[in-house]
Amino acid sequence: MEMIIYSYYMGLNFGLAFQLMDDILDFTNSISQVNSGKPFLNDIKQGILTIPIYFLLSKDQERATKILVNKNLHNSDKAEILKDLVNILFETYSIQATIVCVAQYLERYIHFISLISNSKRNVFSSLLVKMADKLLKIIDSI
Repeated sequence: MEMIIYSYYMGLNFGLAFQLMDDILDFTNSISQVNSGKPFLNDIKQGILTIPIYFLLSKDQERATKILVNKNLHNSDKAEILKDLVNILFETYSIQATIVCVAQYLERYIHFISLISNSKRNVFSSLLVKMADKLLKIIDSI
């Protein structure tokens, strides 16, 4: 039963870290060395608010709201507005705050891997740790 619980929390924490990385890459894909295959700013263009935006709203609601409710966000003039949004996300440390969350989820993920008794750990657990390392390397490239 213990292993099932640990596996659940491993999956939960890795899944959350992975989703937050996806959110970060939506705003940094054009500046990082990582190509996620996802179009730059795809979520925000579709009106999807992600964790970096929520951090921004908590830090500078006025500027964030001004950009997010801008009707031009969905028109041809959106490139400059979106560029401003990315700059504000970095200025307010919203991207960086999201990166901290990713690191915390990955730490928890690795913690639950370590709780699995040594007799049950094998090559599979080392692969799980390598998955976390891969996400950390992506963070380093941002």
